[in-house]
Amino acid sequence: MKIDSIEIISVNLEPHYPFITSHSNYSKISRLFLRICSGADTVFSECAALPDRSYFPESIQDARQTLESRLIPCIQGYDYTDIQDLSYKMNELVSGQPLSKACIEMGAWKLEAKKQQQELWQQLGINQTRQIQKLPAMGIKESLEALSHSCQQLQKQGYRHLKVKIKPGNYLKWVETVVDRYPDIRFVLDANESFTLDQALSELTTLKGRYRYIEQPLNRNDWAGLSQLQKTLNIPLCLDESITCLDDIQRMKREMSGRRVSLKPAKLGGFWPAIQCVNYCDKHRIPCHIGGLLESEIGRSYTQALAMHPRLDPISELCPASHYWKTKVSEDLLKHMC
Repeated sequence: MKIDSIEIISVNLEPHYPFITSHSNYSKISRLFLRICSGADTVFSECAALPDRSYFPESIQDARQTLESRLIPCIQGYDYTDIQDLSYKMNELVSGQPLSKACIEMGAWKLEAKKQQQELWQQLGINQTRQIQKLPAMGIKESLEALSHSCQQLQKQGYRHLKVKIKPGNYLKWVETVVDRYPDIRFVLDANESFTLDQALSELTTLKGRYRYIEQPLNRNDWAGLSQLQKTLNIPLCLDESITCLDDIQRMKREMSGRRVSLKPAKLGGFWPAIQCVNYCDKHRIPCHIGGLLESEIGRSYTQALAMHPRLDPISELCPASHYWKTKVSEDLLKHMC
């Protein structure tokens, strides 16, 4: 297989409302898309890099520079034997920068599927589709009533699982109040590294609500603290920011720093390393699900394909992109921008 050309397209995405977490506030973001051509076939992929490095140390500016100066010039015209060969080649060219590599690697999977007249999930080795339950994420709200109203609206839309962004202090009291108001909803808490160990031991261990898990309460590198906290909590910890490769999952298991994993293919460098992580988690009975990176319809179509994997939790963070974005990104739109 040979990629003939790769073109970068930039699109501004406008959300329905600012998406606020403990370390970021996105009122508008710019996203990079790739138009990848091989012979008569063309696919579009999405780079999941965000405007800053608060969530992940590869911003959209970093990704654009890596793609333009390092990856695209060398990958265009490169005749690779399979996806693994393509991944090895990109790793030789660039150290790190998985988001940049992933938008090429995942696009190559789709190209292969297109050439073989398959669905993407079939190309990934998945035998049949299954029903995926959506887990929408709610950013931090300005008041208890705003938080409650958002839960009410999502419940009316049929959602039975919700992820709530949290931060230390009184906000947790609002969350506990909302959990009591909506007993039919199963909640997930996402702290985005906002707690110190002392805060987590003081505030998270006293939670009384019904929670599936708490995601990334401590700094991504505080493995000892996460291990201590998990031993104290009855609620499973789910690691997200801490997980950038298979070695991190192995460390989590070895140090008992969490009980489940949020897998984001783009953050791992693409589908190939993500499938390796899925297989490891299945072998060692570690629950894992597909997490979201505020993708548009283009990027979400890729993660939804992997979410069909039978070894993954069917509850994934893959509600429609229209839940977050006013801007609708389609292949037709991108074609007109080329």
